[in-house]
Amino acid sequence: MLPALLLLGAGTACLMWVLLRSQSLHRLLERRIGMIAVLPLVQAEHSVRIGAIGDALRRGLTLGASHRWGMHAASPLLIVLVMAGFTAALVLLRSVFGLSPLAAIIGAGLAAVVLPRAVLRHQQVRAETAFVDRFPDTIDMVIRMLRAGLPVSAIMRVVGREAPAPVGPVFGRLADQIEIGLPFSEVLAAASRRIGLADFRFFAMAVSLQSDTGGNLATTLEMLSTIIRKRREVRLQARSSTAEVRVSAWLLGGLPFLVTGLLLLTNPAYLTPLITDPRGNLIVLAAGTMLIMGLGAMRQMMRQVTRL
Repeated sequence: MLPALLLLGAGTACLMWVLLRSQSLHRLLERRIGMIAVLPLVQAEHSVRIGAIGDALRRGLTLGASHRWGMHAASPLLIVLVMAGFTAALVLLRSVFGLSPLAAIIGAGLAAVVLPRAVLRHQQVRAETAFVDRFPDTIDMVIRMLRAGLPVSAIMRVVGREAPAPVGPVFGRLADQIEIGLPFSEVLAAASRRIGLADFRFFAMAVSLQSDTGGNLATTLEMLSTIIRKRREVRLQARSSTAEVRVSAWLLGGLPFLVTGLLLLTNPAYLTPLITDPRGNLIVLAAGTMLIMGLGAMRQMMRQVTRL
C-alpha cells in the first residue's frame, strides 16, 4: 500500500510540474508576442478563462478570508500544493497512524486545503505589509503633483504607472475606473473596502471629503503621511517588543518535534505504543491539537499588537 501511494504521489507531482512548466512557457510566449502584435481574440478568451479558473480556485481555498487582492498564486501551483498535501497526509495517516481508508481520506482532504491556504495567506500578508511600507512615499508623490497643479485623475494615472507594486496597480485600477466615468467618491469607497487597510481608508476618506467640500488637499495629505509614518513606527516598536515572545513560541513549538526525533533515533521502541496502540493515537491527536491551539493563541495575541 505504501509503495503504491508513494508512486501515485510522485507521478502526480511530475504531471503537475509539467503542467505548471508548460503554462509558464505559454505565458512567456504570449507576453513576447504581445510586444510586437495584438493577440487574437481566441487567445484572449483563453487567457480570460484561465484567469477565471484561478480566481475561482483561490476563492474556494480562502473561503472566509476578508481580503484576497494580494493572492496571486497561479492555479497550476495551487493544484500541485493540493495534490501534494493530500498525498502526504494520506500516506501519513494510513501508514503511521493506521487509520481506516475513509478516515484517512477525510483527514487528507482537510490537510490538502491547509498548505495552499497557508501559501495564499502568506502572499496576502506580504502584499499588505509592502503596501503599508510604500504608501507614505506614494502620498508624498501625490502631494508634489498636487502642488504642481495636476488634476486628481491625472495624478492617479501617473501614480499607477510610477509607483511600485502593490501600490501602483491599485492606483492604476482607480484611474481606469475614473476614466470610464464612475463617480470619484464611489471608486475610492469601493477601493478602500477591497484593500481593507486603515491607512488607505484614511487616504480615501480625506480625498473624498476634500473633493466634495473643497480645501487644501495637499496639506491634508501631508498630515496624513506624517500620521501613517508614526503608526508604522509604533508597529515596528511593538514588533521589536514582542520578539522574545515570538522566539519563545518557535522554541515551544519545535521542542516536541525535536524530542520525538531524538527518541526515534536513540530508542524507537519507546514511542511504538503511540503508533500501534489506539490509546496512543488518541494521545498523539490530543497533544497535537493542544499544541496547535497554544501556538494559534500566541500568534493571535502577537497579531493583535502588530496588526496593520
